[in-house]
Amino acid sequence: MKDINIAVCDNNSVVIDNVSNLIEDFSESRHIEIKYSSFTDYIQLVDRINEFDLFILDYNMSDNVDGSDSEDKINGMEFAKTIRQHGGKKGIIFITAYPDFVYESFEVRTYRFLVKPIEKAKLFEAIQSYIDSVTESGSILVNINKEMYPVNIDDILYLEVSGKNTFIYTQTETIKCRKPITSFAKELKPFGICQVHRSYLVNVRKIRKFDTRTLILTNGEKIFVSQKYYPGLFEMYLQKPHKPV
Repeated sequence: MKDINIAVCDNNSVVIDNVSNLIEDFSESRHIEIKYSSFTDYIQLVDRINEFDLFILDYNMSDNVDGSDSEDKINGMEFAKTIRQHGGKKGIIFITAYPDFVYESFEVRTYRFLVKPIEKAKLFEAIQSYIDSVTESGSILVNINKEMYPVNIDDILYLEVSGKNTFIYTQTETIKCRKPITSFAKELKPFGICQVHRSYLVNVRKIRKFDTRTLILTNGEKIFVSQKYYPGLFEMYLQKPHKPV
C-alpha cells in the first residue's frame, strides 16, 4: 500500500469540511501520509470504489446511482454492500445524525458508527482501527518519502533514534524514517517490541541474552539497556515467545 486513500461522502458541506480537517489533523499527529477526496453524492463515487481504502459515509443519504430521476435510490447501507462486492480489505465508517441503524450496519462489517456532530477522538479511533486491521497480519506501514512501505514485524531486530530520524534495522535492510520512536514504542509494544533505552526499541524474539546493562541480539549486535527500562524488558521477555533465528 503506497498510501491510505479515504473517500468522504456526505451531502452536507459543513460535515465534509469538518471530517476533512480532522483527517488532516490525524495525518499530521500520527505521521501517516493520507490522501482523501470528498463527494456529495454516491453517483460521483460509485465508479471509483477501487481507488479508495477507507470510506467515511453518510448513512442516511440517498442518491440515484445512475443519475436518473427514478425512485430507485440507494442509502449508505446499500452503497456499503456495493463496496463489499468489490472485495479487498476496504474500511467503512458510517456517520449519521440518527444512530438507530447501528445494528444493521454490522452486516457490512463497519469499523465504527459515529453520530454527528463528529467527535475528534472518536474519528481518530475509527481511522486507527482501520489501520490496525491492515497491519494486524504482522507488518507495519512506514512513511518513506510520502509512500507507505510495509515492514514485516518479525523481521525487525531493533529501532534506533538519531536526531530527528528513526532507523529500523531488519535482518536484510535498514529503513530510515521521520516517525518518532515514541510512536513506534506504542504501536509495536503488542508485538513484542520493547523499549530498552531512550534511543532503542528491541524485538525480544531477537535477543540472545541480556543483563541489566546490555543485551546481545541474534546477529551479534550489542544494545545498551537503561536501568529505567530493564524491568519492562524482563517482564516482556518472560511473557512473549522468543525464538532466536
